[in-house]
Amino acid sequence: DYPLANEIPMPEDMQRIPIIATVKCGTDGLAFEEDGGFINVEKKHGEDLRAFRCKGDSMIGAGIHDGDVAIVRIQDSVESGELAVVVINSDEGTLKRVHFQNDAIILESANPSYPARVFTGVDRAIVHIVGKVIETRRKW
Repeated sequence: DYPLANEIPMPEDMQRIPIIATVKCGTDGLAFEEDGGFINVEKKHGEDLRAFRCKGDSMIGAGIHDGDVAIVRIQDSVESGELAVVVINSDEGTLKRVHFQNDAIILESANPSYPARVFTGVDRAIVHIVGKVIETRRKW
């Protein structure tokens, strides 16, 4: 007797963030923007969040598979050993574990088929941290 509304209000502890790009979990992947829709995340993760669709298999050892969505807090630095979305040379977007040793930035895969990439000296300047991966999601 009483029609239901098609929309269910968002819970107060949730927020909606855009899936803004695809990021390569491998090598030589171009970073490209996309209109990938939206995903709901908990507000406790902070305000400056974006989502990235993962492509490739270099992070399978960390449980990140092709097609997963990475929730990323936008920030320009991470602690050594944390997962991050990184842009190399302004066009290659990748998701890796970032390590800092002496004068080097090391981008480490979680698949032995992919060697670590090491950037030293002036090459450090081409590595830009986009943000810290705080969560990943997979559709079954």
